[in-house]
Amino acid sequence: MVLSQTEYSEDEAIDVLKRTLRERLGDDVHVDPPIATEQLGRRYDVHDKDGWLATYWLAEQQVAGDEGMLTAIVSPGARQRGHHTFHKS
Repeated sequence: MVLSQTEYSEDEAIDVLKRTLRERLGDDVHVDPPIATEQLGRRYDVHDKDGWLATYWLAEQQVAGDEGMLTAIVSPGARQRGHHTFHKS
């Protein structure tokens, strides 16, 4: 599991979130809740028939470098790696 975050301007962030969620949809893949809003912190879980795939959300500020895992989904068997931050050039 990896936490990856990308910085976007306020104007483009919701459009990027919506596009990203649409791109994840496919055979037996769904997003819960199904409609993305501009609400900060609202989490959108992507699932398939086998379970959770990813979580996306808008945040006002970056997640700190030492908080790379979402503690609610960490398990002893989960492969954990660092997290990445992508800055817009």
